[in-house]
Amino acid sequence: MTVMPPTSIQATLAPQRIVVVGASLAGLRTAEALRHAGFEGTLTIVGAETHAPYNRPPLTKASLVDGPDRHNLALPHADLDATWILGVAATRLDLAHREVELDNGESVHFDGLVIATGASARRLPADIGDADVHYIRTLEDAAALHQALTEPVQRVLVIGAGFLGSEVASTAAMLGHRVTLVEATAGPMLGALGAKVSAYAAQLHRNHGVDLRTSTTVVSLSRVDGVPGRATAVLAHHADASHSRTHADIVVAALGAAPNTGWLHGCGVDVDSGVLTDDSLTMLDAEGQPVHGIVAVGDVARVPQPLLDGAPARVEHWATAVGHSRIAAATLIGHERPAGALLPSFWTDQHGVQIRGVGLPGAADTTALVDGAVEDHRFVMTLSRGGRPVGVVAVNNAPALLRYRAELETTWKTPPTDTVRTAQMTDTSHSPTLRPTSIKAVRNGPLQLKGTFRLLDPDGEEYDLGGQRIVLLCRCGQSKNQPFCDSSHVRNVFVTHDQPTACDQDDVDQFDTSDDEGAA
Repeated sequence: MTVMPPTSIQATLAPQRIVVVGASLAGLRTAEALRHAGFEGTLTIVGAETHAPYNRPPLTKASLVDGPDRHNLALPHADLDATWILGVAATRLDLAHREVELDNGESVHFDGLVIATGASARRLPADIGDADVHYIRTLEDAAALHQALTEPVQRVLVIGAGFLGSEVASTAAMLGHRVTLVEATAGPMLGALGAKVSAYAAQLHRNHGVDLRTSTTVVSLSRVDGVPGRATAVLAHHADASHSRTHADIVVAALGAAPNTGWLHGCGVDVDSGVLTDDSLTMLDAEGQPVHGIVAVGDVARVPQPLLDGAPARVEHWATAVGHSRIAAATLIGHERPAGALLPSFWTDQHGVQIRGVGLPGAADTTALVDGAVEDHRFVMTLSRGGRPVGVVAVNNAPALLRYRAELETTWKTPPTDTVRTAQMTDTSHSPTLRPTSIKAVRNGPLQLKGTFRLLDPDGEEYDLGGQRIVLLCRCGQSKNQPFCDSSHVRNVFVTHDQPTACDQDDVDQFDTSDDEGAA
C-alpha cells in the first residue's frame, strides 16, 4: 500500500542548478561538499563582500596586532567549477519562480539553494550618542581597528564581553593599551561558558590589567571636542543603580551578531532570529513545513538542538559551519546524512590562555571540576542540565577534553526520555485513513512522513508528540528496513527523536500525486 501525498507535493531529487548565497566559510564548504558528493550541475556562489572567502577568527587576534593580510586569511579550496558573483548582495527570494534577486538588478535561477548569508555585527542604538564606534566583522573592520591600535597607550573601551569582545580586550591589553571592558551580564562569555568558567575568565582579564565592569551597560557615548574616536561614556551599574563616567580614545562594540535574513522577509518563511530549519537543514516555511530544495547553513541557520531537547537555536561557531556543509549537501542531492553527531565546538585564546569547549555549556545548571586545578590555569569542567551532560570546557588542556567529548557525543545522540513508544494512529480528518500533510523522499536515504495526526495509546489516551518524528513500522516484524508493508498488516507507530528508519528501496523518487485516498 502506498502513501498518497497531496497533489501540491512534488519530489525533485536531482537539482541541476544550485545557488549558494553567502561566500564565507559555510557557503564555501557547502559548495565543496556538493562537488565532493558528486554534484555535476551548475554551481553559482553569490557574496556581498568583494573578497574571496576568508577566515574570520584571526580578525580579533593576530590581525589586530599585525594588520589583516587578505592573502594569509584566504580560505583554501579546490577548483569548484563555479560562477562567482562577488560584491553583490541578495535582496529578495522569489519562491514562486525559484529565483534570487540581486542588488545589481539581476536574478539567478535555482532548483537548489543554499542560504549561507551569515550574520552582521549588532549595532548600538542610534540614540546612544555621536561618538565614533568600531565594529569588527570584516577585513575592513579589522584593518580600521588595527590602525587605531597602532597609536601608543590608548584608552580602549570595549562594549560587550562575549568571545569577540573578550578577544579584542585581550589583544589591546597585550599591545599595552589601557582597556575597560563593559559587560551587561554577570560575567564575560557567561552565556557560552557557564558561570564558573566565566568567573575564571573574569579573573583572567583582571589579572592582565583589564578593567572589567560586569552587570554594567553603556547609556550614552558622546564625542569629546570633536576629536575623531575620543569619547566620554556614561555607564549604568545594575547592582546599585549608580552611574559613572569613563573616557576613551577608541570605542569598540562587540554586541553579538544578527542573522542576515532581511532579503528573506516577505517570502513566507520563518526567519525570526535566523532561518528556521529541520535537522536536515531544510528551510521551513511559516507553517513549519519543509521547503524542498532550500537549505540554510552556518550562522544564519536556526537548527533543532538535541541538547536543548530539540529547541531550535543558532550556533555561531566555526566548526558548526563546517559540519553544516556536509549535511546540507547531502540533503540537497538526496544522499544519506553523514554519520556522526554534529556537536558544537569552539575555542578562544585570551591572555595567553587557550579555552576549548564542546556542546552547549551555557545551557547547564550544574558544573563540576573533573580535571586539573583552576589556580594552575589548567583544568577541565563538565557541565550538565537535569543530570545530563550538555558541555565540556577545557583550559590549557585540549588533550583531556577529548576524553570527555565521547560521553557528550553519546548524550548528544540520545534523547532525555524514552525514545520509542507504541500506539494506534488515528488521523483527525480521515479516520482511519492516514493522510500526511507532506511527504519527503530522499534517494537512498530515509523516507520521512510528517503530518497532523493524533496518537492514541492502548487506553485511548493521547500522546503529546512535542515536535518529535513519526515512524511507521509494520507489526509483523518483516518490514524492518522500510516504513510499511501492505494494507493487510497492522502497523505500529513509533515516536522517536532519531532519524526515521531508512527505506531499503534503491530509489525513492516517484510518488503518485493523484487525489485518491491513500493509507499508510
